[in-house]
Amino acid sequence: LTAWKAYARAHLLHAYAPYLGRAFVEARFAFTGTALSGTPQNRGNLAILDVCLPQTECYAFVRWFRREAPKPTREAPLLLTAADASSSHTQEIFGCGADALVRKPITPSCMIERILWSTRPERQFVVTETYAGPERRTPERLSAEAAAETAVARKAAS
Repeated sequence: LTAWKAYARAHLLHAYAPYLGRAFVEARFAFTGTALSGTPQNRGNLAILDVCLPQTECYAFVRWFRREAPKPTREAPLLLTAADASSSHTQEIFGCGADALVRKPITPSCMIERILWSTRPERQFVVTETYAGPERRTPERLSAEAAAETAVARKAAS
């Protein structure tokens, strides 16, 4: 009976760890993540934000998420859902570092498509002085930019 009580207590703590505070989350991950699966860091795989904030607050949050959140988390794909998907709003959201913007009303197939597209393993995370987020340039555009930079360097050297 004592063993069953300990077993039940352990499973109860395991189930409620995400709601009991950071110490429980870290202890749970130390056992289930590191000890059992060998995962070195506790990180999110995907973040979905429903944009019901004023646009400027949304932009500030996305910038904060990409630059200030803990390192493994800030690189997680970030999908936003919004009723306003005007071109200026969309450009600003992508400029802040979001991976995708899904317009409401949302269909399950559209959301799954965006999640699969945003979580592709070959998608690189880029950090510059003015941008932090997923690499938006296509391989063709990267090749063209590299060729242009090489041409400029050769011209400057001659």
